[in-house]
Amino acid sequence: MYFIDGKHAKVELRSQQEIDGIIEKLVEAGFRPTLRQASHALLNAIGIDAGLSSAVCSDMMRSIMTEQRFHISKYRSLPRERPIGDIFCQDDSLLMVQPDRSMLVVCEIRPHGTNSRLEVFANTIYEAAKASLDGRRLRGMSFDWTPLPVHYYDEYGHFHHSAARRESNLAMKPAHMTPQEIESSRLLIEPNYRESLKRLVQVGKARAVDAKHDTDPGTMDLLIERGLLRKEFLVRCRMDSSTLCTVESREELESGFGERLRCPNCGRTFNKELLQEVYVPTSHAKSLINGSHWMTVWITDALIKSGVDKNSIYWGATAGEDEIDIIAEIHGQKVFFELKDREFGLGDAYPFNSRMQRYGADGGVIVSTERVAEEVKQFLNEQQALPILPIEGTEEVDSTLSSFVNRLSKAMAVRLAGKLFMLVELNIEAIVRAWIDGREAKVV
Repeated sequence: MYFIDGKHAKVELRSQQEIDGIIEKLVEAGFRPTLRQASHALLNAIGIDAGLSSAVCSDMMRSIMTEQRFHISKYRSLPRERPIGDIFCQDDSLLMVQPDRSMLVVCEIRPHGTNSRLEVFANTIYEAAKASLDGRRLRGMSFDWTPLPVHYYDEYGHFHHSAARRESNLAMKPAHMTPQEIESSRLLIEPNYRESLKRLVQVGKARAVDAKHDTDPGTMDLLIERGLLRKEFLVRCRMDSSTLCTVESREELESGFGERLRCPNCGRTFNKELLQEVYVPTSHAKSLINGSHWMTVWITDALIKSGVDKNSIYWGATAGEDEIDIIAEIHGQKVFFELKDREFGLGDAYPFNSRMQRYGADGGVIVSTERVAEEVKQFLNEQQALPILPIEGTEEVDSTLSSFVNRLSKAMAVRLAGKLFMLVELNIEAIVRAWIDGREAKVV
């Protein structure tokens, strides 16, 4: 996943010369301006000896990226229009600076797990402005960097395409899970553990000999070790097998309690009667199995590991009789998740698609522990409005979700670059896309 972060300051740069001066100081600080380097290389290729930070290089950049003409002159001949900033490739970050009317915008695109350089970049720009701008101009500027408002990303027009249909009456609760729940949900991905526990939750409790009949002997031991099952012992009359009481351990019968009480049928003390081991699901197990909550925990954990902010994930969104298992906000895009611990059929697809449209989803993900029916896949292929990703089985869920989140973040990164440099005719989006693809190729 790629993180996209942006800040802006109330800094109005009135001319190309002012942003050129700032970028010249950034070059001196070790930052490499991609657009100006491209213009510099082009000038060198046609035999024009011009410095990277020269007015000639800046004019060439504006000429090849806008409709303005280029000619060499010691005077700046271009009319006053929106100045052009630049893009900087710094280690694992792609940094951008661009004047935008009365403010100066800085943005960063970086992969998940990489430390941010945006704060350092913004501070360096401030120092560059102090060193390059006239003091009177500088006094009218405020370099108090604040996060870009959400609408700055939205107004580009690629997000929330269904905003007109959105209903605001979804009651959502934030995702909350404990380390024990995460560990248990990962265990329940394995069918033998999951099915054994589901059977026990359905019946309430079972004799150990019966519970072990249809499963591997080690399955119950691990479920007990993880706190999903506990043992009880039935004290039964040796004469008629009637149940006398339940104890939590053998030690209870070896105490005075087991020696004092006698069976009303055969007269034996309780510690001399039959003792039968029983498995009982814990409250922790019931909470995970009921409503397949273990899947909610599992998918949430997978999303967080893919880089999605936990605070952007919501569970059990409801409105009337409608319910959505998980809603995740991924870079401004609302993604609905439908989770089934069984086959996902056409009867599930229709209401899920309807809820997505009714409550303004930008996309959806279906996760089935078994399979997604072929008629569902055909139905999804016929839907043009909202993309839905089906995931079958449990083996590839983590990697598929990671790729899905990565694609969304890459698309957002490319679009943000296009938004920042929308008046530049050069395809900035292609540059950002090439940087991301090139970096991923190196990782592979």
